[in-house]
Amino acid sequence: MKRHTFLAAALVVCSAMAHAELLDGNVQTGVSDVQTALEATDDSYVLLEGHLVRSLGDEMYVFKDASGEMQVEIEPEVWRGLDVTTTDRVALYGEIDRDMFSTTLEVEQISKR
Repeated sequence: MKRHTFLAAALVVCSAMAHAELLDGNVQTGVSDVQTALEATDDSYVLLEGHLVRSLGDEMYVFKDASGEMQVEIEPEVWRGLDVTTTDRVALYGEIDRDMFSTTLEVEQISKR
């Protein structure tokens, strides 16, 4: 029983450390700009830094960095009360969603830079 408790506690600590690394910008995903993200395979995880330049409504936004623009989906619970304007530099971490006609990023975490 003690072993299971220890393993569960270690898992919680590792999870918290991974989350903290993301918010500090230390996570490496191999994809770091919009141009590469638009070419990434479906379900790939990416970490992008840039600006949310406009809202498209219904949780959809246009994200821009030096390499281009792409649509991103940010659900209400992902914001965690964060107030972001078009001049704020943000980091977005999420999963690429490709279909026949478009490629979007489903944002799982957002932070200001």
